[in-house]
Amino acid sequence: MQILMGINQLPDYSFYWSNNKYLGNQGFKEVMSVKRYEKLNQYIHCNDIETDVPVDQPGHDKLHKIRPLIDSSLQNFAARYNPNKNQAIDEAMVAYKGRSVAKQYIPSKPTKWGFKVWMSYFTSIPLLQDLLSNGIYGCGTIRQNRKGFPQDLKNAPRMQTGQFVGRQTDNMVGVVWMDKKPVNVVASNESLIEVDTTNRRQKDGTNARVTRPRVVTNYQENFRGVDISDQLRAKYSIGRPSKKWWKYLMNFIIDLCIVNSFIVKAETEVPQVARTKKRYRQLDFRINLSTQLIGNFARLRTPAPPMRPRASHAHLKLGRKRSTCKLCTKTGEKKRKTTQMGCEKCDKHLCSAECHNTFHVNIGIGVVTEE
Repeated sequence: MQILMGINQLPDYSFYWSNNKYLGNQGFKEVMSVKRYEKLNQYIHCNDIETDVPVDQPGHDKLHKIRPLIDSSLQNFAARYNPNKNQAIDEAMVAYKGRSVAKQYIPSKPTKWGFKVWMSYFTSIPLLQDLLSNGIYGCGTIRQNRKGFPQDLKNAPRMQTGQFVGRQTDNMVGVVWMDKKPVNVVASNESLIEVDTTNRRQKDGTNARVTRPRVVTNYQENFRGVDISDQLRAKYSIGRPSKKWWKYLMNFIIDLCIVNSFIVKAETEVPQVARTKKRYRQLDFRINLSTQLIGNFARLRTPAPPMRPRASHAHLKLGRKRSTCKLCTKTGEKKRKTTQMGCEKCDKHLCSAECHNTFHVNIGIGVVTEE
């Protein structure tokens, strides 16, 4: 249901159970009541709070509330996917403005307040050397003040767009390329002498071909993997606003599981089958996934009490709230009498057997009352 809420977004969850035909969701109403949904959201947990180590003791885990979900997700991500040749490493932000020691403020990010989730490491010379020793080539942007970055590249001269300077030692290459501003790249998968060209828009609106090192080209062609994942996640993200910080991270991980599942399906689909069908979108995947997860589940409905045959103008207790006696109010008594007793067949409240008989005599029905 949360997945479907990410697709069909309404300003308040209660609208999904609305009687308004343009807002209410009949499927949600059949799965569970709104009160049941509220209770599940109120009491949902990912870990046993009794096992949490206090803050002032060794072994305290700031993410204890969602640790099992993190561990099982990481385990499944590694076990269910064989990486391709080019893998992107980056960071992601989970938007949150509440109170939490893990919250960060990064003014340069589109999402300025929230939790920084590492799908990456900072690019560094030792990191690329370590990857290369394990047979893995690497490429990434780097800050000029990084330890190990050549000193003469840190103080690179002012250049025109398309110009670059670089240094190479064995497989390690460092480049400063002038685009609109300097781009610093280190890599172990390209040679310094290989170059190509790319288009850049000029101030007068025309396009011009500028020189670009192949090491920069390789980076720009493959660096957007995490960005694409963020785009897929943000398009139909699950979750509602909450006061609990850990729910935002829980929803992020669930969304990431959905996106990764969609990517695995897209990459493992048989090409012949894929060509005979229209493009399978993430929207289709989420609809099918939520439909299969709900399955045949339906809310438990309290059976209605068996219908009792109506008595013949019997005086008995009515199954509803108290109300005024219909005879006493007509006879002009100052004292107002309320009762739960009455005639079920006439659907009238009558406070006593005397009122009951008098009422029916007045309307032309002679009855014998039952208590």
